[in-house]
Amino acid sequence: MKTKNAKKPLFFSLIYSACIIFVMFVIHISGVFELMEDKFLDLRFRYFNQKLEVNKDLVFIDVDEYSLGVMSSLYGGWPWPRASVFGNMVEYMMEGEPAAVLFDVLFTELSSKRLDEDISTEDSDFAAISSVYGNLSHAAIFSKISSVYQTEQLPESAEYNFSIDVDDSKAKIKIPELNDYQMPYPLLNECSSMIHLVNHVEDADGISRRCNILLKYQGKYYPCLALRGLMMKLQPTKLALVGSDLLLMRDNELLVKIPLDKEGRFRINFYDTLERFGENTLSAIGIYQNVQLYRQGVSIDSLDYPPSFFKDKIVVIGSSANGLKDNKVTPMGKNFAGPFIHISAMSNILKKQRLYVVPDFIWLLAISLCIVMMSLFVLYGKNKYFKTIFGAAFIILVVLVELLLLKFWGILLPILIPLLGMVMTYLGTLVFISFSEEAEKKRVQTAMGKYLAPSVMDEVLKNYDSLVGEVGKKRDITVLFSDIRSFTTFSERYSPEIVVSILNRYLEKMIDVIFDFNGTLDKIVGDEIMAFWGAPTEDENQAYNAVRAAIVMQEKLKELNDELAAEGYPSLANGVGINSGDMIVGNIGSAKRLDYTLIGDNVNLGARVEGLTKYYKVKVLITESTYQKVKDHYLCAFLDIVAVKGKAQGIRIYTPLAEYAKYTDRKDEIEILEKEAKAFKVALSYYFKKDFAKSKALFRKGAKVFKVLNLLAEVFVERCDYFTKNPPPANWSGTWTMTDK
Repeated sequence: MKTKNAKKPLFFSLIYSACIIFVMFVIHISGVFELMEDKFLDLRFRYFNQKLEVNKDLVFIDVDEYSLGVMSSLYGGWPWPRASVFGNMVEYMMEGEPAAVLFDVLFTELSSKRLDEDISTEDSDFAAISSVYGNLSHAAIFSKISSVYQTEQLPESAEYNFSIDVDDSKAKIKIPELNDYQMPYPLLNECSSMIHLVNHVEDADGISRRCNILLKYQGKYYPCLALRGLMMKLQPTKLALVGSDLLLMRDNELLVKIPLDKEGRFRINFYDTLERFGENTLSAIGIYQNVQLYRQGVSIDSLDYPPSFFKDKIVVIGSSANGLKDNKVTPMGKNFAGPFIHISAMSNILKKQRLYVVPDFIWLLAISLCIVMMSLFVLYGKNKYFKTIFGAAFIILVVLVELLLLKFWGILLPILIPLLGMVMTYLGTLVFISFSEEAEKKRVQTAMGKYLAPSVMDEVLKNYDSLVGEVGKKRDITVLFSDIRSFTTFSERYSPEIVVSILNRYLEKMIDVIFDFNGTLDKIVGDEIMAFWGAPTEDENQAYNAVRAAIVMQEKLKELNDELAAEGYPSLANGVGINSGDMIVGNIGSAKRLDYTLIGDNVNLGARVEGLTKYYKVKVLITESTYQKVKDHYLCAFLDIVAVKGKAQGIRIYTPLAEYAKYTDRKDEIEILEKEAKAFKVALSYYFKKDFAKSKALFRKGAKVFKVLNLLAEVFVERCDYFTKNPPPANWSGTWTMTDK
């Protein structure tokens, strides 16, 4: 149970964190930081850009400054003759069978004409050319005018060449509905097979970060340039708004999913430099010159961009020239040609380079957990340096993770609000610590100094803020359990005074051995001893010291038995079990009593192994993990694979026979023990192979000649008889399952 003082940091952490989380939520809902978040995103695009490649099926025909300069000598500047220039370019490209040709140039006004013409030849010819191609789309614009009280009806042609059917029955967003329009001049509008919108979106700071995908007019949906291009390329049979995603499907097969924000816009994953569009960008004058050469009969092979170049491409015709005023400001800087925004959107979608905008509830939950975790770690940190460094490092880590998520996976998370929340949490927690740390230290000294040994107390004082109540640390530890066999029978035979006297003599010798080999005495329960190595101070030789202590304990027990025999008392026998592994060590208990002790599965395993010594007829048993640490120092015999009570998984157990260093001058003696261990292992190998007849014969021989393992050999003789009558299953692993402790 935790003390009231131990609960205070937890209560502070939870309450303070809850307040910070609430403030974050309110700020987010209010949207006051939305623009600043976008500014931070702009920085991430510049310095942590994914450096992705643009889809090669997208081509931009650029009416650039150079093209305007060259063409001015031919046609006297902008606007260019529509049929003579753009019409011829379209016809030229159409010979290569592009997937789509889309204009990001508005042709809303009629060109100048002669007095004897109703409409200029250029305009009528351009409309005629446009009527021929079903994969050509012209530009229009919708707008919202607050002074317009009645929405003007779109031309009838919009029904077949402009509007699209979208199933919005499962939509969770509302696409903006506008009330005014600018369409291509009437003849071009009527002749065009397709129309698209080139509406531009800017945030409050004048920066373009998103792209319109579709808009509404008089209750119907109309595609913007990017969507029209995708539809012409992918040929979907159905469009559906599901949640906040626009799905393009063909015969129930999902072609692409376009994520939209709450206003139906697509957030663009901008490419790091305009050079990414280099191979995809062709100067309009270059195409015009190719058209002229082609019409003059020049070989296609000598053309820079023959019609075949445009095969299956999505071609966008627009301008990057400053004079035509279609350059925008984006996160990547100024003078970003407007058509590149549409092209970037299409490339993102086609190459699945979309930004994955994490839903609000997910990132709020994640940041909430981070805030609580940071507060708890700072409060319960091991030392003052940890408390000071961890919070700042954690904030940096979270920011770095957000940056890396964007760079490598395109996952977009808010950064400003989480950063503000974590900084507020960090500073507030440090203020709380400054007021409570000294009082907490005194409390720990008062509570723990009453029962801890000086060496343990030193460790606690160094880490007083992490070694309180139930807080502990996981360490690699070797634990030892020892128990007197049949001590209850001994206790019933003699008076309490004699029992206590002999038990104290026994415990004194055993505990002295533990201390001699730098062990920590955990507890004494009756005649049972629990000790461990590796805490509170590190011990590189922990397993060696534990096994050495177990062997010396047997030697000291022999000395005690000699004394007891001289006094007319029966001998005592004990078993020792040792296990190594990760265990949790710390001060566990209540406000009135704390014990520096171990907990964990490996502790329980050590206790179970000690209980096996009686069954296996040996004095000391060690587990595989301990054996691996001491095998270079001790000759050990492999005894069995056993599943202790309560466990299904078997473990390998060993018994130490001798320490190599003690037998350097007695090689003949250790050779006898090595032969015994080897002979036992051979007999075991037949046992594991289910050759119980062969195994029984070897164990029966061992029972007669072994010096240490003779009694255990008899156990295996009986076990072989059992399995001969009751054969194990085909998938038997050789594990012997214990049914008692």
